Amino acid sequence: MSDFGFKSYDDSGNVIVDSDSLLNRFRYSIEATSTTTGNTTLSDISGLSTVELVTMVNPPTTGSWYWNVAHTVTRSGTKISWVPGGSTLAFGVSNASVIEVFLYS
Repeated sequence: MSDFGFKSYDDSGNVIVDSDSLLNRFRYSIEATSTTTGNTTLSDISGLSTVELVTMVNPPTTGSWYWNVAHTVTRSGTKISWVPGGSTLAFGVSNASVIEVFLYS
């Protein structure tokens, strides 16, 4: 085990991405405004695994900050889609997000 790299786990605690042992490649990035719903088709990701990282842009630090939600991202085949996070919950305020897609084999 290395002291550097990136690891991502699924809901069961299994490692699904380990940058110390897998070949990773940055593939796509977009900054989505708080109200943006969208998608992109990345034909070269067919047959490869991806991890989609979502980072909230300028999250509030005071007030009701805990109601702010980043975008929800899904993948179906070669299509990556995103919707404002607040739209997928019964509560919450959507915030702008940076969405990044990484490939690994």
